[in-house]
This record gives sequence, structure tokens and C-alpha cells, in this order.
Amino acid sequence: MAIFKRNRLSRLFKGRPKIGLTISGGGCRAFYGLGFGSILTREGIILDAISATSAGTAMALSLAVGNAEEVTAYFCELTAKNKSNFHLDKLIRGKRPFPHETMYRQTIQENIDLEKLARQKTILRFNSLRFPKNLYPDHEPAKRNRVIFRMIAAYRKEEALYKKGIIRPILTSLAVAEGLQEVVFTNSDFHDAGRVEDIILATSSAPPFVSLQQLDGEFYLDGGVYDNVPIRLLPEVDLVIAVHYRPESRKVVEMLERDKGRRVFWVAPSREIPISMWDYTNPQGVKATFELGKRDGENLLRLLDALL
Repeated sequence: MAIFKRNRLSRLFKGRPKIGLTISGGGCRAFYGLGFGSILTREGIILDAISATSAGTAMALSLAVGNAEEVTAYFCELTAKNKSNFHLDKLIRGKRPFPHETMYRQTIQENIDLEKLARQKTILRFNSLRFPKNLYPDHEPAKRNRVIFRMIAAYRKEEALYKKGIIRPILTSLAVAEGLQEVVFTNSDFHDAGRVEDIILATSSAPPFVSLQQLDGEFYLDGGVYDNVPIRLLPEVDLVIAVHYRPESRKVVEMLERDKGRRVFWVAPSREIPISMWDYTNPQGVKATFELGKRDGENLLRLLDALL
């Protein structure tokens, strides 16, 4: 049922508006953004541009090729088979004990539709952080490892402050202090399936769950460390729809004035998301998170439909 047509938005903007969508990173929580975005595309709202980072990158590409339902169903199948988020038996055998990267890669590999991706006209922009070789030469991996440990400590400190109601972008400040360089991937970077997979993983590199990734001989870290709601990467649009999962994410953007000059409509879950960021054992939680995003999208469009 088409409950909200493009001409309704035209009443607000005096013509067909240019719409940009930003999907925050957040591991499994990003399925909320996928669900919400799938309602926009289902109801005929043209997304002129999408920016994202980390897991939001995979969700953005799923929206671009129109297979949100299939991606969610596939990932639910994988999580139903995975019984633990830490496999001690693999650690004993000298293998990676965390199943996350393998499952993430498999989902990407099985659901990339390069032909559809090449045909769609939506502008795509995704960020990651690169270790510059002049500061982090290949023969000194200890320097990169120290940054990773500092990032983990900074994340924990940031989270502890959030619980006290204190907003402080410690991760962003650390990324700048360590000399990491933001890299923005665009449509022209997606020229083969292997490249798409590498870019998604580069934007999502979050040790220990997703290892430090290499692309073209350089190491990359999760772009959400620097900017987890990358509104500023979007081209000029009439309206930005920014999907995030916690109020702290919005407050950081506003504190750093990364929304300056933008008309932003902020979207957050109407209730607590029913899954944690790195829980790859919970297909019910993944599906419920996706459905919550869809339900919130439908409710929002019904409200706008009534008002307009």
C-alpha cells in the first residue's frame, strides 16, 4: 500500500526535493537503519544520496540494490547456526575465536549484485580511516596495534561517560591525535565484487571482531571512530534523513557542528533496539530490529501523510 507519495514532499519543498539518507554504524543495530530505509524506497521516495559508515555501509548498499529483505533473511540464517560469539575451540587451535568477520564477509559475498549497483544513480559516500605509511610503516605493526588498544580504551571511557550523561567525542579526538586519515569511498570505487567486499570491510574494521583490513596495501580502521553519523559527506540536498540508534550519536554531531548548514530530520528507534552491537547468535533480535525500523518508517510516513 503506497501511503506516502513523492508529491506530498513536493508540498514542503515546492518541487521534487533532493533527499539524502545517512545510516549510522552500529553492528547489528544497523539493521534498524536498513528496515527504515527499505520503507522509504518501497513508498517511492527517491534517495538521491546515501552516506554511511561501518555496518551502515553494508545496509546502504543493500538499499541501493533493493535486497533489504533478502539480506536480513540470509543473515538471520547464519546467526541461527552460530551458537556463540566466542569460540574457545578455535582459539585453542590457533584460529580467530570471533565468528563475526567470517559471517559478515559471507553475507556480503552472497548478496552483492554488482549489475544493480552499477545501474543505480544514487550517490554513495562511505568513510573509513587509513593508517598513513609515513606514520605507520609496514615493518612496524606495533605502532598500529598501540592505536587499536588506545581506541578500545577510549571507547570504554566514552561509554562510561555517556552513562553519566556526559558527551565527549574521545574517539574522534584520538583519531585526529594519532594522525589517521579519513578516506571517503564513492560510486567509482565499486567496480568489481571483490572490491565492494574489501571496501565494506575497510569501513567496518573493528578489532577484535573485524580485523584490521588492508586495501591496496594500506591498513584501514572503522570510519565510525571518526564520524559515526557522516551527514557531512552527503552532497547538497534539500533534506537529510539521519538514522541513528542512541541520542549520544546525534549530540556528538551537533557538538562538532557536523550538521551545520544542513536541514536534518533525525530518526531514532521508538523503543530500545532488541539486539546488541556484536550479538551474532540472535536471529530473532536481528529480525526484530529490522522490523522495528520498518514499523517506525511506516508510522512516520503515516503521520506525514496525515499532516500534509
